[in-house]
Amino acid sequence: MLVIPNLDLSKYNVPVCFILFVFFSPKYYTKFLIQNHIYMSLPNELYSAKFADYLDSLKILYLVDDKFKVICDDYCKSKVNTEKYKKKFEKNFHNKLQSENLSKELEEEILIYLIRKE
Repeated sequence: MLVIPNLDLSKYNVPVCFILFVFFSPKYYTKFLIQNHIYMSLPNELYSAKFADYLDSLKILYLVDDKFKVICDDYCKSKVNTEKYKKKFEKNFHNKLQSENLSKELEEEILIYLIRKE
């Protein structure tokens, strides 16, 4: 079922037959929203090279198809989490390398100290 987001259509002075037409036609529904400055922007994660050829369809479906919007929102959450964990991994990896290097250096110093004290 299509839900028109928070619209009071009475202020647009639009005939009911047009509203029904808009309701059943995603293309004209989107055009109506844009003309009346009712925007629902796409999340940044959807502006991807993989979806570039389908951007117009993606925008329309995101506006009018609730199931598609849920899929897209889940995808966006997944992408954000992936980036977050990737950054954490990179930071942890860097810290691990620093710690390993420090351990090796200190190991060498301990051996040198022991050898000199014999």
